[in-house]
Amino acid sequence: MPTIPLARNRGKQVHAPDIEIECERTPRSVEKPQAPTPVWTGPEYPRILPGQYTASAVRVITPQYIRRWQRWSLGICFCPFAEPGVEVTLFLNLGKNMVPKRGSDFFRAWTQANGEAPKKGKPMDPRVFLEGQIYEIEIVDADVDSDGKPKSDAEIYSKVRRIVSVLRNQSVRPGVVPIRN
Repeated sequence: MPTIPLARNRGKQVHAPDIEIECERTPRSVEKPQAPTPVWTGPEYPRILPGQYTASAVRVITPQYIRRWQRWSLGICFCPFAEPGVEVTLFLNLGKNMVPKRGSDFFRAWTQANGEAPKKGKPMDPRVFLEGQIYEIEIVDADVDSDGKPKSDAEIYSKVRRIVSVLRNQSVRPGVVPIRN
C-alpha cells in the first residue's frame, strides 16, 4: 500500500475506502531561540570619596519630567580637579511647571553661578553654570533609594549635594589650578 506524506495528519494513518495512507512525522527543532542579553544604556555614575572638591561645570543634563514625582529636574555635571575624567552630578528640582521658587535648590545654585539674583520675568538659563566659573562643591554618597531604603554597596554612587561657593572668571589667577581640600 502506498505511503503519502500529509501535513494535516502527522503520524496518523488515514483510511480511504480502498487506500491506506501513512503520514511521515517531521522532526521538531529541539533548539530554542536565545533571548537577547540585556544591555545597560543608561548613564554611569562613578563613586569617589565624599568631601569638598574644587571643580568646573562641564555640561548640563537637559530638563526631564520625572513622572514618579510629577516634577521637572535637571542635572549639572561637574569635573573635580582632583579626579580627572570623573563627572559627578548635581540634580536640581525645577518644580511642577518649571517655575523655580525663591529658596529652592535650583534658585540658590543658579544665583550662585550667575553672581546675582534673577531679574523678574527673565529666563533662568542653566547654561549660566558653564561660563568658566570654578566651583567648590560638596560630594556625598547616594546611599538610599527613592523610597528612602538603604542601597547595596554596589548601587551607591557619588553625587553633588550642593555648591559651597563660586569663583567667577575674574577671581581666578591664570595658571592656578585649585585642588581638593
